[in-house]
Amino acid sequence: MHSHGFKVFAFCASLIWVASLTLYAGTASAAQDEKQGATTDAAVVAIGAVVSSLVFGDTADDASTQKEAKPAGSMDQLKESLGEKSLESLQALTDCNHSQAFNYARQASASGNSDYALSGLWLEALTEADRKNWFEAKAYFPKIRARDSDIHSQADYDAALNKALKEIASARQEHGPASECKR
Repeated sequence: MHSHGFKVFAFCASLIWVASLTLYAGTASAAQDEKQGATTDAAVVAIGAVVSSLVFGDTADDASTQKEAKPAGSMDQLKESLGEKSLESLQALTDCNHSQAFNYARQASASGNSDYALSGLWLEALTEADRKNWFEAKAYFPKIRARDSDIHSQADYDAALNKALKEIASARQEHGPASECKR
Protein backbone atom coordinates (compact mmCIF):
# COMPACT_ATOMS: atom_id res chain seq x y z
CA MET A 1 0.00 0.00 0.00
CA HIS A 2 2.79 2.38 0.86
CA SER A 3 4.42 1.90 -2.50
CA HIS A 4 1.17 2.80 -4.31
CA GLY A 5 0.79 6.00 -2.23
CA PHE A 6 4.40 6.92 -2.90
CA LYS A 7 3.91 6.38 -6.65
CA VAL A 8 0.85 8.65 -6.64
CA PHE A 9 2.77 11.26 -4.64
CA ALA A 10 5.78 11.04 -7.01
CA PHE A 11 3.49 11.28 -10.03
CA CYS A 12 1.71 14.36 -8.65
CA ALA A 13 5.04 15.98 -7.74
CA SER A 14 6.29 15.30 -11.27
CA LEU A 15 3.21 16.93 -12.74
CA ILE A 16 3.64 19.99 -10.53
CA TRP A 17 7.32 20.21 -11.47
CA VAL A 18 6.55 19.94 -15.22
CA ALA A 19 3.74 22.49 -14.90
CA SER A 20 6.01 24.94 -13.07
CA LEU A 21 8.73 24.52 -15.72
CA THR A 22 6.19 25.06 -18.47
CA LEU A 23 4.81 28.13 -16.71
CA TYR A 24 8.32 29.50 -16.17
CA ALA A 25 9.28 28.82 -19.81
CA GLY A 26 6.06 30.45 -20.99
CA THR A 27 6.65 33.48 -18.78
CA ALA A 28 10.27 33.76 -19.91
CA SER A 29 9.22 33.37 -23.52
CA ALA A 30 6.48 35.98 -23.13
CA ALA A 31 8.96 38.36 -21.49
CA GLN A 32 11.44 37.75 -24.30
CA ASP A 33 8.70 38.28 -26.91
CA GLU A 34 7.65 41.49 -25.14
CA LYS A 35 11.26 42.70 -25.08
CA GLN A 36 11.66 41.77 -28.76
CA GLY A 37 8.43 43.61 -29.55
CA ALA A 38 9.59 46.71 -27.68
CA THR A 39 12.91 46.58 -29.51
CA THR A 40 11.17 46.19 -32.85
CA ASP A 41 8.77 49.03 -32.02
CA ALA A 42 11.72 51.25 -31.06
CA ALA A 43 13.41 50.44 -34.38
CA VAL A 44 10.19 51.08 -36.32
CA VAL A 45 9.71 54.42 -34.55
CA ALA A 46 13.35 55.38 -35.21
CA ILE A 47 13.07 54.45 -38.89
CA GLY A 48 9.66 56.15 -38.99
CA ALA A 49 11.34 59.33 -37.78
CA VAL A 50 13.67 59.08 -40.78
CA VAL A 51 10.73 58.80 -43.17
CA SER A 52 8.85 61.58 -41.34
CA SER A 53 11.83 63.89 -41.82
CA LEU A 54 11.76 63.10 -45.55
CA VAL A 55 8.02 63.77 -45.80
CA PHE A 56 7.72 66.74 -43.44
CA GLY A 57 11.25 68.15 -43.55
CA ASP A 58 14.07 68.29 -41.02
CA THR A 59 13.26 70.40 -37.99
CA ALA A 60 16.83 71.69 -37.66
CA ASP A 61 16.54 74.05 -40.66
CA ASP A 62 14.81 77.40 -40.87
CA ALA A 63 11.20 76.91 -39.82
CA SER A 64 9.89 79.31 -42.47
CA THR A 65 11.01 76.96 -45.26
CA GLN A 66 9.78 73.76 -43.66
CA LYS A 67 6.65 71.80 -44.23
CA GLU A 68 4.67 71.32 -41.04
CA ALA A 69 6.80 68.95 -38.96
CA LYS A 70 4.96 66.08 -37.33
CA PRO A 71 6.60 64.07 -34.55
CA ALA A 72 7.23 60.35 -34.91
CA GLY A 73 7.47 59.50 -31.22
CA SER A 74 5.18 56.45 -31.16
CA MET A 75 3.58 53.86 -33.37
CA ASP A 76 0.24 55.68 -33.07
CA GLN A 77 1.81 58.98 -34.10
CA LEU A 78 3.46 57.31 -37.08
CA LYS A 79 0.16 55.78 -38.13
CA GLU A 80 -1.54 59.17 -37.85
CA SER A 81 1.10 61.16 -39.71
CA LEU A 82 2.23 58.63 -42.35
CA GLY A 83 -0.78 56.34 -42.62
CA GLU A 84 -1.49 52.72 -41.76
CA LYS A 85 0.06 51.25 -44.93
CA SER A 86 3.25 53.26 -44.42
CA LEU A 87 3.44 52.02 -40.83
CA GLU A 88 3.06 48.44 -42.06
CA SER A 89 5.76 49.13 -44.65
CA LEU A 90 8.05 50.52 -41.92
CA GLN A 91 7.52 47.40 -39.82
CA ALA A 92 8.39 45.14 -42.75
CA LEU A 93 11.39 47.29 -43.75
CA THR A 94 12.68 47.18 -40.18
CA ASP A 95 12.54 43.37 -40.34
CA CYS A 96 14.23 43.33 -43.78
CA ASN A 97 11.10 41.91 -45.38
CA HIS A 98 11.58 43.96 -48.53
CA SER A 99 8.87 42.36 -50.61
CA GLN A 100 6.21 43.05 -47.99
CA ALA A 101 7.64 46.53 -47.28
CA PHE A 102 7.43 47.40 -50.97
CA ASN A 103 3.85 46.11 -51.30
CA TYR A 104 2.64 48.17 -48.33
CA ALA A 105 4.57 51.21 -49.58
CA ARG A 106 2.95 50.85 -53.00
CA GLN A 107 -0.49 50.85 -51.33
CA ALA A 108 0.45 53.93 -49.29
CA SER A 109 1.68 55.77 -52.39
CA ALA A 110 -1.77 55.29 -53.95
CA SER A 111 -3.45 57.07 -51.02
CA GLY A 112 -5.60 60.14 -51.56
CA ASN A 113 -3.81 61.75 -48.61
CA SER A 114 -0.78 63.57 -50.02
CA ASP A 115 1.38 62.95 -46.92
CA TYR A 116 0.59 59.24 -46.92
CA ALA A 117 1.26 59.06 -50.67
CA LEU A 118 4.62 60.83 -50.34
CA SER A 119 5.67 58.58 -47.45
CA GLY A 120 4.71 55.60 -49.62
CA LEU A 121 6.88 56.85 -52.49
CA TRP A 122 9.84 57.43 -50.16
CA LEU A 123 9.35 53.97 -48.66
CA GLU A 124 9.28 52.39 -52.11
CA ALA A 125 12.56 54.14 -52.97
CA LEU A 126 14.14 53.31 -49.61
CA THR A 127 13.09 49.67 -49.89
CA GLU A 128 14.69 49.40 -53.32
CA ALA A 129 17.85 51.11 -52.08
CA ASP A 130 17.95 48.96 -48.93
CA ARG A 131 17.93 45.83 -51.05
CA LYS A 132 20.68 47.36 -53.23
CA ASN A 133 18.47 47.91 -56.29
CA TRP A 134 20.06 51.28 -57.03
CA PHE A 135 18.70 51.67 -60.54
CA GLU A 136 15.13 51.12 -59.31
CA ALA A 137 15.67 53.44 -56.33
CA LYS A 138 16.96 56.23 -58.59
CA ALA A 139 13.92 55.83 -60.84
CA TYR A 140 11.74 57.30 -58.06
CA PHE A 141 13.41 60.71 -58.37
CA PRO A 142 10.90 62.25 -60.83
CA LYS A 143 7.88 61.02 -58.85
CA ILE A 144 9.28 62.25 -55.54
CA ARG A 145 10.48 65.58 -56.96
CA ALA A 146 6.94 66.20 -58.27
CA ARG A 147 5.47 65.77 -54.76
CA ASP A 148 8.28 66.81 -52.39
CA SER A 149 9.01 70.53 -52.29
CA ASP A 150 12.39 69.89 -50.63
CA ILE A 151 13.74 67.90 -53.59
CA HIS A 152 14.91 70.18 -56.41
CA SER A 153 17.59 68.10 -58.10
CA GLN A 154 18.94 64.59 -58.50
CA ALA A 155 21.70 65.61 -56.05
CA ASP A 156 19.09 66.59 -53.41
CA TYR A 157 17.33 63.27 -53.91
CA ASP A 158 20.54 61.23 -53.77
CA ALA A 159 21.69 63.06 -50.62
CA ALA A 160 18.33 62.54 -48.88
CA LEU A 161 18.20 58.88 -49.91
CA ASN A 162 21.76 58.15 -48.75
CA LYS A 163 21.28 60.01 -45.46
CA ALA A 164 18.07 58.08 -44.82
CA LEU A 165 19.78 54.74 -45.56
CA LYS A 166 22.55 55.53 -43.07
CA GLU A 167 19.99 56.49 -40.43
CA ILE A 168 18.00 53.30 -41.08
CA ALA A 169 21.17 51.19 -40.66
CA SER A 170 21.95 53.05 -37.45
CA ALA A 171 18.41 52.51 -36.10
CA ARG A 172 18.57 48.81 -36.91
CA GLN A 173 21.95 48.51 -35.23
CA GLU A 174 20.81 50.38 -32.13
CA HIS A 175 17.44 48.67 -31.76
CA GLY A 176 17.79 45.40 -33.61
CA PRO A 177 20.11 42.55 -34.41
CA ALA A 178 21.89 43.98 -37.45
CA SER A 179 22.45 47.20 -39.36
CA GLU A 180 22.22 45.52 -42.76
CA CYS A 181 19.79 43.00 -44.14
CA LYS A 182 21.07 39.63 -45.26
CA ARG A 183 20.62 38.99 -48.94
